[in-house]
Amino acid sequence: MIEVIKLSKEDPSIDKLWSNILTDSFNYSQKKYGYNKDIGKDIKLFWETIQKDFVYVVIKQNKGIGFLFFELKDNVLSFKLFMYSRACPMSLRTLLKVAIFRFMLETLKEESDIKSLSFYTWHPSIVSLAKMYLPKLQITMYTPSDIDCFINSITLEEKELFKIILNKSIKQNINIENYDEFKIVV
Repeated sequence: MIEVIKLSKEDPSIDKLWSNILTDSFNYSQKKYGYNKDIGKDIKLFWETIQKDFVYVVIKQNKGIGFLFFELKDNVLSFKLFMYSRACPMSLRTLLKVAIFRFMLETLKEESDIKSLSFYTWHPSIVSLAKMYLPKLQITMYTPSDIDCFINSITLEEKELFKIILNKSIKQNINIENYDEFKIVV
């Protein structure tokens, strides 16, 4: 089972455990993908660097595997995934699955402004996983390790498909308007 927990930078419960997972995942992902930004173990610098009010921590089999956050700009939702250094390499696929489910939940909200989705990846297996849940996903491959994935518009038909997928994948009944934390059946 996969659990998703929303952590706010104002949350007093962000103790050493959460700080370690967040900073380590950030540093590991930055290093792995060729960026030179290292924030050490400074949780305040972490929040200043990502410039977000909250992140979603993903836990699989009672172990933190990383976190993700979303950006909404001009009605296009994008996301960034950060994997914990001690997580299995396949955990990136789990993080992607959580990001896709969050995207689906966001688009189903009544007041949703989301018109499209866009994200970059470096591995074709990530694309194939995304296409399992988002069949209308379009791909532009600049190089074998630089792939742009996007959905230009979300139709009512796709929203109905999202509801079916979510009902099969999410363990508890979810109020679409209030679903910050949820569990996914794997």
